[in-house]
Order: sequence, then structure tokens, then C-alpha cells
Amino acid sequence: MKIISRRLLYLLVPLSVLIAFGFQTHMRASVPSRADWFAATEAIRAALQPEDGVTWTPYYAGEGRLFFEDLPAFHMESPEKADFSAYKRVWLLGAFGENADALPKIHSLVERKTFGRVTLDLVQVGGEQTVGSLRQGLEKTSVSYNQKSCDFWDGSGWNCKLRRSPDQVLACLEAPIEEQLREFERNRQYDPVHQRLAPLDCGRDRKLHVSRDTRIVDDFPRRCVWIAPQKNKVMRIDWPEAPAGEWVLDAGLTDAVSVRRSSKQRRLTEKTWVTIAREGGEPQKIAIEPEQAWKRWRGGTPGQGPLIMEWTTDEPEGTEVCFDLTVRAPR
Repeated sequence: MKIISRRLLYLLVPLSVLIAFGFQTHMRASVPSRADWFAATEAIRAALQPEDGVTWTPYYAGEGRLFFEDLPAFHMESPEKADFSAYKRVWLLGAFGENADALPKIHSLVERKTFGRVTLDLVQVGGEQTVGSLRQGLEKTSVSYNQKSCDFWDGSGWNCKLRRSPDQVLACLEAPIEEQLREFERNRQYDPVHQRLAPLDCGRDRKLHVSRDTRIVDDFPRRCVWIAPQKNKVMRIDWPEAPAGEWVLDAGLTDAVSVRRSSKQRRLTEKTWVTIAREGGEPQKIAIEPEQAWKRWRGGTPGQGPLIMEWTTDEPEGTEVCFDLTVRAPR
């Protein structure tokens, strides 16, 4: 019996080496080259239309992003979770055998081309469409904190508190990058929540603002509006030009505050709250749990008129939320 076991072991070792070598060879043969990605993105540029979007699958195969600079590209977590409502058509670049076949059936394949090891699918988008985005129209909203107006617009968001005059803040933001780096070196501050040096703020409060951003939520980058609700305070956002339709809220706590990698970091235990209502309508109150998640809530029925959001939290030291509020309608 021992002799048989030894012989089997002697066979398994070289066999496992051969299998590993074959798998590695297969993977190398299926990896798209930069020339493949370049050819596919050039084909997109030649046929791109207004209201088109561009994305890729699988997400880890992101080398094509080297050629996305002037394209309307967006992140897609997976084909099964694809939300194409902001576009009429989507160009989907696929690799390693993944393509538009895995998309929800509401979408339809118009055309498929191959460029080396890259598949390029043109998808006609079905289902609902986004008719309004608070993130895109953030500069046309009004924001208040504890009933005081946040009226300083810095180009990406509304600020509620400044340590410098508005002119000094703007001068800092408009300064050449070399000068900003010198100021950063002079005023280094450590951010204990994110465990890194705090970015240059040019005199703006790092918490009391509502801004366009891209943050990691549930291990994935989300284009969103960043807000830091505070306990016993209300951050209010009025969206006067919200179009008619059903509102849809996607939101979650940023991973910097929801994921605890150190025993020294404060652990979140309390809920964050947001109420959403059409002006004059019944508000809907939503609880965002202290967890690592990206969730969706819907208004239920279409409506019209300005949309109002009010944010607060039960967390004693406040928290950070990334959210995307859109209005949807039938296509």
C-alpha cells in the first residue's frame, strides 16, 4: 500500500506542474494586447454618438482604460448588475470570454466585432432611462447646514464653512500645482479616519461640504455626491429643477469609515438617516445601516416638483456617505 502511495505521489507532482504550466500558457494566450484595446477604442471613436456610454468586462481587465481618455467611459461592477439607464447605447469591451451575453435581457445586442482578443459589443439600452441627476446638476441646487446656507461653490461642491476668505480659497484652488504642493508640505495634517495625510483643503472644512466625488463603497468606485452627516444637525439639499418621474437613491457609507482595518479606529454602530420628498409631498425616511454596502431605494410612484433631501445621523462623531440621486422615467 505504501509503495502504491509513493508511486501515486511521484506521478501527481509532475502532473500538477504540467497542469499549472498549461493553465499559465492558456491565460497568457488569452490576454489582450495593447494593440487590441487600441483598435477597439478607435472603432468606438469612429462611430460614437451623443448619449453613448463606454465600459468593459470583466472589471479586472482594465488595461483598456489607457485609451479611454476622451471617451464617455464608466465603471461597471459586473454585467448582471449593469445600470445603463443614463445612456441610449453602450459600447462594451469584453475580454477573457466575457461579453454582452451576460447583460440583463432588457438590453439588445446591435453589433459585435472582435479586435484580436478583445470583443466589442454595441448594445441598445432598454428599460427605464435617467431623466435627471442631482450629481450632474449639483451647482443648481441649494445646500444648508443647521439652517445656515452653504453658499460657497468651489467648482465641485457647496461649502458650509471656510477658514479663509472666499477670494483666498479661490486663489489657492487656482494656484499652479507646484505652489499647492509647497503649501501642502508646509501644512501637513494627519487624517486618523483614513490613516493618511489629509489632502490640501485651501481653507475649506473637510466635513462641512456637499461635493461631487468618486469614492470606494463596498470595494468598488462609485461616482456620487459626498456628504458627511452630523448628529443633531441637518444637512439639507434642495433640488429645484428635479424633473418629473420616480426618484432612485443609491447610497452607502464610504469604505474609509465602514471598513475597520485597525482596532484603534472607531467602529460605527448607529444608523444614518435621509428623508426625501417632493415639495409639498409626503417624505420617505430611509435608514442607512453602519455596514459595508451599496444599496438602492426607490420613490415608489412618479411625481413632479422640487426634490428635498435632509441628512442626519445617530453616530456621535458623524460619518461619510456617498450617494447618487437620480430621477427615472420609462424609455
